[in-house]
Amino acid sequence: MLRIGKVTKLYPEEGKMQVTYEDSASASMPLPMISNGEYNMPAIGERVVVAQMDGEGSSKGFVLGTYFNTENRPSATSGYRKDLTAGVYVECIGGACKVHATSIELDADKVTLGGQTVSDILKRIENLESRETREMRAEWL
Repeated sequence: MLRIGKVTKLYPEEGKMQVTYEDSASASMPLPMISNGEYNMPAIGERVVVAQMDGEGSSKGFVLGTYFNTENRPSATSGYRKDLTAGVYVECIGGACKVHATSIELDADKVTLGGQTVSDILKRIENLESRETREMRAEWL
């Protein structure tokens, strides 16, 4: 049986939550959230769909996830958007993707942008700056 409810308590270490059902005043036992391997728990107060395996309040069920409604509207209307955390998301439209964040830290031995490594790009910038400095010095003399 599918049921709609609101998340009332989270158990993040276990990947479970307690849900109060809208069709009755009953609350579930802690239920696991269906996952594709990513950690993305709904917030307390968010509406979720629950697949209840037997009677009300049982721990035999799964939270299938949130759904769009008047309180939880889509953050994008086209393309693909993956919200990672408050204000951080990836957005892809027509083959172009952007990462939106206040800062990004890459932990890698090699980073490539547009087919060039970042270290090669930095060397080109240094060479251009050095050339500009020489040209400006020549103009002053």
